[in-house]
Amino acid sequence: MNQRLCLEHNRMNVGRLLLLYRQYAKYKSRFVAMGLKISLANYSKLENGKIELTDTRLISVCKLYHISRPEFYLHFKY
Repeated sequence: MNQRLCLEHNRMNVGRLLLLYRQYAKYKSRFVAMGLKISLANYSKLENGKIELTDTRLISVCKLYHISRPEFYLHFKY
């Protein structure tokens, strides 16, 4: 798999994790977007793997769900 496809695949997996965490917490997309201080459209792009989750946003996500960064990736599948 070339590097570009690998990065796209990882973004999709991270997006799925974001969706799963949000659904488990029973949060609305708008609530999470507000917590990350981004637009709802950009949050949707994160969940759909269209844009990458930055370290800064990852820290915010972890605070929102009261988890550590390693815990966020616990169910990450490559």
